[in-house]
Amino acid sequence: MSVQTNNQSARAAHRPWVQEAALIANFYGKRGQLHSLRDDLVRGLDLLPLGQHDYANATTKTFLRHFELPAASAHDTTVVQLALNMPGAVEAAWRAMREQLEAVLPDDSALTAVWGYTLIYQAELAQDVPPATVLAELLPAARRLHSPVSEQPQTLAQTDMPGGLVGLIDLPLQGDGLNAATVYIALSQPDSNNRLVRDVLYNPAAALLMADLTAHKGYHQMRQYRLGGLDVQYRHNMKTLSSHTDILLDNLTRATVTAGELDDLASGSVAKCCGIKQLSCNSERNECVVGEHSTL
Repeated sequence: MSVQTNNQSARAAHRPWVQEAALIANFYGKRGQLHSLRDDLVRGLDLLPLGQHDYANATTKTFLRHFELPAASAHDTTVVQLALNMPGAVEAAWRAMREQLEAVLPDDSALTAVWGYTLIYQAELAQDVPPATVLAELLPAARRLHSPVSEQPQTLAQTDMPGGLVGLIDLPLQGDGLNAATVYIALSQPDSNNRLVRDVLYNPAAALLMADLTAHKGYHQMRQYRLGGLDVQYRHNMKTLSSHTDILLDNLTRATVTAGELDDLASGSVAKCCGIKQLSCNSERNECVVGEHSTL
């Protein structure tokens, strides 16, 4: 946990070289299955219909789109795209907008059909301000929903885009639901007619959208293998097997164990104990791998 001095806090409260804060959120999921998420956002943010698939709150300048992408690689995908805007100091505005989203999405329940989501913390640079310097200063303000402040925030990658600079801050490696977040900071050049937002960040044809979707699909598939709970289930069931073995051995010393119980133990491999089909387990290395069952 970092502690700011009064001077640091005052500096963070007002940075004259960045303004016009926005928070863009893209949610990607199974085609036709994000209606519940859309409805939660519409209710929670007091949005009204604006056309067939668009919603808005003119007072708060909040906009939502719910659409399917025409690309063949996105035939199975629905996107919910949200843009919040707020005046005032950029970091305070970003925090307030994130807290708005957190209030609408307090847990994973609305994200069961979501492969992942992206938060883009966007602001406009003042004239003649180097974007890389501003990006480094703003890093602590950008994070996923319901996430603590990072002690060592860093930029994973950054690139110049038409109308500004985009920096990648976080990747969806920690799990599903609220943890499945990609985080960017996007800084628009002044007097660019909002080109970075219009062409790169926010609309169904935005340049970042398809690349972002493809990445989320890949990370979602990767998490199914890495974070599917196999290791936790394996350790749990190994403890169960060990306890059962201890009981049988204890009973054996008392000549109370039955032949059927010994048969069950002898024929029950670690993989069978784990109760997972097509999983091979090695008790010596304390690991499970996907494959055919093995027996001890």
